[in-house]
Amino acid sequence: TSLEAFLDQTRPAERTEAALALVRFVWRPLWGHKVLHADPHPGNQLYAQHQVGFLDFGCVRDFEPSWLATEAAVIESLIAGDRAAFRNASLATGLIAVERGFDWELHRELVHHLWRPYLTPTFRFTPDYLERGMALSRPSNPNLRRLAIPPEWIWLQRVAWGLHSVLARMGAEAPFAEVLHQALAARPPQAPAR
Repeated sequence: TSLEAFLDQTRPAERTEAALALVRFVWRPLWGHKVLHADPHPGNQLYAQHQVGFLDFGCVRDFEPSWLATEAAVIESLIAGDRAAFRNASLATGLIAVERGFDWELHRELVHHLWRPYLTPTFRFTPDYLERGMALSRPSNPNLRRLAIPPEWIWLQRVAWGLHSVLARMGAEAPFAEVLHQALAARPPQAPAR
């Protein structure tokens, strides 16, 4: 059935199971296999009582292990609350083109907000969470002219906000951090640089 019908016909526990399945479907393949299904909207999903089916694999993206390692370092710096590591990892992603005048506090707030659902034991997705993310990303953000925007970053943003929009429609509340932490921990070891 569709997402709307599923939400009308199910109990909160079943919605939680579906929400966790969506999060696993996005983050496990990315960190474990370097591949991302980059079109996570409800039209590409079918719901049953204890299952979620995924459709349309025409928008799939492979990632270089080296870029994923730098992005994982960004997330891990947020988990650890290490601002210096956050700055170093952010620079390593290639996202920041002009460091002079760059507002690191605003950038950290933006990135922290994106990953906030995975930084606490449980999190509830709401429309307010999405609106705050949009507010931080508006053209008035002074950092926008200082960014290089690697293609990988665009794909990651598209998927994260698409996923989070579906989860907000569900009003999903669950231990999402556990899923991401398991996915990050299951990364294959990176080959040493030559």
